[in-house]
Amino acid sequence: MTRTLQDFVSNIKENSKKIKRNLRRLGLALAASSMIVSCQDCTPFPPSDLPPEATLTVNKTNVNKGESVNVKVNGTAKSLKNLRDVNAKSDKFIVSYHLDADYDGNGSIDETIDQETPIDVNRQLDYVGKAKFSAMVVDNKGLTSDVKSLEVIVNDIPIVNHAPVVSLSANPNSLKVGESSQLSLNATDEDGDTIVKYKLYADFNLDGTVSSDEVKEQNNVISFSKQFNTPGIIKVYGEAYDDKGNVGRNSVDVNVGNIPVNKLPQVDLSAVDKSLIDGKEKTITLPEPTDEDTPGIIPYTKVDVIEGNAYLDSISLNPTTKELSIKAKAVSQNQNYKLRLSFGTDETNKNTADLEGIIYNLCNIKGQIESNGEDEGITKAGDVIAYDVIKEVYGSITKGENVIPETSTPDGKFNVQANKVINKILLRARFNDPGNLDGDNKSYVRSLILDASKDYDNIVMVCEPSPNPSTFPVTKQDFYQFVLNTYPDYSLEKWDLSTIEGIEVLYKHPDPDRGEFNSLAREALRERIYASDGVKALFNHKLDSAIDSGSVKVQIDDENTTKFHYWYNIAGFSSHPNWIVVVPVYDLRDINNVPCAGLTGVQYLNNSPNTHILNGAVIRLNTMQIYGNYEWLKRVGMHELNHAITSPHGEGTTLMRQYSVMGNMKSAGPADIKKANLLYSGRYKAGEEYKRILGTDF
Repeated sequence: MTRTLQDFVSNIKENSKKIKRNLRRLGLALAASSMIVSCQDCTPFPPSDLPPEATLTVNKTNVNKGESVNVKVNGTAKSLKNLRDVNAKSDKFIVSYHLDADYDGNGSIDETIDQETPIDVNRQLDYVGKAKFSAMVVDNKGLTSDVKSLEVIVNDIPIVNHAPVVSLSANPNSLKVGESSQLSLNATDEDGDTIVKYKLYADFNLDGTVSSDEVKEQNNVISFSKQFNTPGIIKVYGEAYDDKGNVGRNSVDVNVGNIPVNKLPQVDLSAVDKSLIDGKEKTITLPEPTDEDTPGIIPYTKVDVIEGNAYLDSISLNPTTKELSIKAKAVSQNQNYKLRLSFGTDETNKNTADLEGIIYNLCNIKGQIESNGEDEGITKAGDVIAYDVIKEVYGSITKGENVIPETSTPDGKFNVQANKVINKILLRARFNDPGNLDGDNKSYVRSLILDASKDYDNIVMVCEPSPNPSTFPVTKQDFYQFVLNTYPDYSLEKWDLSTIEGIEVLYKHPDPDRGEFNSLAREALRERIYASDGVKALFNHKLDSAIDSGSVKVQIDDENTTKFHYWYNIAGFSSHPNWIVVVPVYDLRDINNVPCAGLTGVQYLNNSPNTHILNGAVIRLNTMQIYGNYEWLKRVGMHELNHAITSPHGEGTTLMRQYSVMGNMKSAGPADIKKANLLYSGRYKAGEEYKRILGTDF
């Protein structure tokens, strides 16, 4: 059973109590027998004997975490006999040695050692802080020593000791045979350690060995003049040793006999086309290395892979033709690689140069085509195609070269790969849609912009069904009834489209210098408005006849216009009741102060938010962003016009709340609602563009 110091002390106290009780009994007995005489001048009883003395030592009191210390416990038995006569033989000796260890310093004993011989143990200290040790000894008379204690500090950060910094020089370091050079060796130690030895040596006669007479070693700095009698490059070495055992080294070359230093051959790889392509092999013709000392052909000798070995399939080097052939493995994203080319010979000297490049991924895309119509979520047979992206600005995309040709997929699943390395790829998809309004039996196009440096395994292209000509054109009542059935939560049974009297395109903002449409912009908006079947449905397909009869439904303003259908208040620009007004703005920003191409706001009848009757709207278009780009103006204008016509509950922007039926949103309702007005649709969101409009190429 393991015993602690406390156990020993408890046993000793208990034995002491028994001894005292026995002594009291004996005293009482003696007093009763008149054997004890009370004397005022009597000397008290001396102690029966002296307790032993314990010794506790450690070899280190400050260590680093993980280091070990040696702990020793010993003791000396003491006797009154020795006090009276130092030469007297004592009959006392130590019978028990005891050690308690608290390694983490938390006050709890972690280890106890109790044995009959002196304690000598090594212990590794793994807790930062203070390790505490306590020891005592017991003699053969049962007497216990005082407890001896000590602490060892355990450091978390090891104390780093640095090697000396060696300074070695040869003056001069270039000389003729028979001349002398002053060799000097010195050193400093940043830790303040003592430099105990300096050593200087060299193969001065260039026989391949360093003999004892070519070594100079002493305990102070070295400086002497040395005659050089052997021609060649002689490397002189210097070393300095500190008292902690650290060694600092340095060397210097001495050129004897005016022999020029043989410079290393060099090669410039900066002009080499180092780019590799996903899964392809490439042969590179390496440039010729040059050597200032040795004219002629410097051969390449080998090539080693330093980085990117996992992405390289094979590498071969033809020293004769200097052709390096590299085949890259198929990668799922761009990867870096580094090769080390060795060149030169023993005669010309040897050198290496690194060739670093990128393995570019040819974007591979796997996925499927789906519809967001009545059969949403079902894979649809169709086509995919992809282009390089030249420019992408706020929903408008300029496509470049065709990098994935049009590919048909009978089951709707596709696995296609770009034929060149590009940064961004514009993926387009459409499904087979018989009876399509455009007459090409295809759905609207879904477009997606992807990072072309990566591969994709599960891209779902959700496409918009095209309106069916068998149910087109719809009437205003058809449209109203469908909206009523689709959005019952917004009380749209009160949606009275008959209150919309017309659409007006202002040629100038009501505030001076706030915005203006030129004649080409106004004509582009006129074209789009007249082409909208949503507008035709809004005005019961009587748009043209209404104009012919003088009942204006679409008013395109110019400098001569005198009758306007808007009103302006301190809360901001608002439309006149019953009209949709299109306004030019130079610097249009949303509520987050982000520049945008278009915004639409709607009103309730008589400005009452409780009636839920849409009766007017204002469309603001950013003339700075769309200036000169009339095709984009048409798209943005029609996008905002559809907000004004079909946005329920007074929220006209899909940027803030997705209530509009605009956009490729499943929550927008079944595809039939598009039959009413959505020949143009899309949404502003990174990675997408407007869907195909009539006449737009796939």
